[in-house]
Amino acid sequence: MKFIFNKTMYIFFILIFSTVSAQNLKIKNYETYLKTLDPTKYYSTSIAAKKYKELFSSESISVKDNAFVLFEKFYDNIGKKLNDLHDSDNTDYLVLFYDTKNGEKVQINDLMLNYRNDLINNGFNIAISEGRTWIKQDRDFISKNFYTVISPNMKKYCSYLNLVIKEETEDDGRLTITPTRLAERIIWLENFSNLYPNFIQKNKCNSHYKYFLYLLLNGTDHSSILNENDIINQNFIEAYNYIILEHSKSKTAKIVSPFYQYLKDKKKSRASELIEKYKNEGVIEY
Repeated sequence: MKFIFNKTMYIFFILIFSTVSAQNLKIKNYETYLKTLDPTKYYSTSIAAKKYKELFSSESISVKDNAFVLFEKFYDNIGKKLNDLHDSDNTDYLVLFYDTKNGEKVQINDLMLNYRNDLINNGFNIAISEGRTWIKQDRDFISKNFYTVISPNMKKYCSYLNLVIKEETEDDGRLTITPTRLAERIIWLENFSNLYPNFIQKNKCNSHYKYFLYLLLNGTDHSSILNENDIINQNFIEAYNYIILEHSKSKTAKIVSPFYQYLKDKKKSRASELIEKYKNEGVIEY
């Protein structure tokens, strides 16, 4: 019996090892495949998504998520390349955002409309910021192509990212969402990280958390925490109270509370020193 057990276990471990090796090879092959695609072409995302489904639809959740992370990196890289090309493009894409120009109704040609539609179908769109246009992700593409295959926690995170990108965060030195909405994002990220401590994208989660927390504690050029009399603006008071009162046991509350108290006590220099401390310790990042 002992011999049979050992032999059975040996075969079992060989099968497990072979399966894992085959999965790792498939992921490696996908990574190699992505390198063959042109990152300056928006349609490369659709090609990469199709290949993902061919390779990983029947694989384990862990394998699917690992492969999806590779797609995400590829997707981000294409976005950067498209923006480089967009910056050197002399086409007046601003007409997409205005009904009139110089008092006349704007006429948008079919080529521009088709280009924008093609971008949307492949996971991007044309956006406007500070009087100029740029290419941003349209993560509805992710929901259409990946939500049925990636893990539930990855789907939650992707849904969160999709909402963040649609809402945006700041533009021209001004918050485009309320400080309380910013606080809600921060708490969501903390709760998500606590719920999934081994999440494969935890570094990205941490980066978003630190960036949003920086904005909440530092404000922006045109969304100041203090008014000209060093009185805390009401919208930031509401955000700080939301964290401290409704999420008193959170890590975020422990970070925000002393800063908020310094501001209430009109100890502006102490608040500034605390911000510098948080920056040096990597608690917040811009």
